Amino acid sequence: MPNRSSLKLLNHLIKQIKKVIYTPYAEPHDTGFKKVLFGASLLYGSAAVFKRKLYQNKKHSIKKLPVPTVSVGNLAVGGTGKTPMTVYLAKLLRNQHYYPAILSRGYGGTFEKKGGIVSDGNSILADSIQAGDEPLMMAKELTGIPVLVGRNRYQSGLRAVKKFGCNIVLLDDGFQHVRLYRDLNIVLLDAELPIGNGYLLPRGILREPYCSLSAAHGVVFTRTPLKRPPIPSKIAKYIKPHTIFWARQKIYPHYYFDGSKTSLPVNPAHLKGKKVYLFSGIARNDDFHHTIKTMGAKIMGHDTYGDHHRFCKEEIRAIIEKAVKTTSELLVTTEKDFARIENSIQWTLPFLAIGVKMTFSNNAFDRFVMRSIGVTC
Repeated sequence: MPNRSSLKLLNHLIKQIKKVIYTPYAEPHDTGFKKVLFGASLLYGSAAVFKRKLYQNKKHSIKKLPVPTVSVGNLAVGGTGKTPMTVYLAKLLRNQHYYPAILSRGYGGTFEKKGGIVSDGNSILADSIQAGDEPLMMAKELTGIPVLVGRNRYQSGLRAVKKFGCNIVLLDDGFQHVRLYRDLNIVLLDAELPIGNGYLLPRGILREPYCSLSAAHGVVFTRTPLKRPPIPSKIAKYIKPHTIFWARQKIYPHYYFDGSKTSLPVNPAHLKGKKVYLFSGIARNDDFHHTIKTMGAKIMGHDTYGDHHRFCKEEIRAIIEKAVKTTSELLVTTEKDFARIENSIQWTLPFLAIGVKMTFSNNAFDRFVMRSIGVTC
C-alpha cells in the first residue's frame, strides 16, 4: 500500500496535469513538463487516428446489432453531460413507444470485464461496486428501461434484445467504441470549453483529433450560457451546421436525508442562505463548487477527490466531522458521488445530492433524433 508521502506526491502531480490541460490557451513558452506531455499526446493521437482508420477502411470488422443503435459520446474527457443526455434520450424513445435499453461500459465496476445486468427495468440488480456509478444512476432514474454493462457492447446489446425484447439500444460513452455500428452518432461538446487548450491527452482534454467530429451525425453543445459562444474555427469545418444543437443543464437537488434516512422532495431554493459543506469526486469539482455558490449557499468547506472516487466510511465520517466543526447545516454532494456511497453510512447531518437534467429550448433536437432512426414526429 502506498505511504502518505507517495500519495501526496501523486496528488500533486495530478493537480499539475489538470492545471495544464484545463488552461484554455497555450502559453508562449512551454515548460519542460508541458513538452513531455505534448510528446505523449502526439503518440496518443496517432494511436487514436490509426484505430479509427482501421475500422473505416474495413481492416477490422464492425459488428451490427439487429436493432437501431444510438451512441452518446464526446470528444473531450469529463463533464460534458453524457449521462444526463443518455437519460434524456431514453425517456424520449420510450415516449415514442420504443423499448430502449442502455449499454454502458461500467467503468470501474466489477461487471466491466465479464458484463452484467444493472437493472431489468423493474428492479436494481447490482450495486455501484458491480455496476459503476453512472450506470447505477441511470438505472435508478429510468423505470422500465434495462441497463446493462460490460466492455463487449455487442454482447450486451444481443443480451438486451434476446432477454428483454428491446427494439433500440443507447450506447453510453460510445463515440470511441468504433467496433460497433451505430445508426445515430451524437457527440457532446462543452459550449464554453469545447476543445480545452486544443491538445490531445495527456497535454489537453481531447480524446481524439478534431477531424474525428466528421464521424458525428449530430453535435450537441451542452452547458450553454445565455449568450451562445462562437464555435471554434478548428472544429467548425468538421460539423454540418444543420446538425448542431444547444442544450442547457438544469440543476436539481435529487435526494434529501434526515436522521432517519428518509427521502424527501427538495426545491433548489432550499440551499439559499444555508451553510453547507461540499464533497465531490468528479471531473470538474470546481464547477460543482461554483454551481452551489450561485444557488445562494454559504460554502463552509469543500473536500475534493479524483473522478470516480469511491468513498469509504472513514472518509465520510471525517467529512461529517469537518462539517459539524464549521457549523454547516447541510452536507452537499453530486448525484454521481451519491451512487458511490455505501447505504450503511450513518448520516448525522441533513444530506443533499445534486442532480443534472438536460434541457432544450425547443423540440428540434427531438425531431432530429426520431427522423434519424426513421420516425417522423
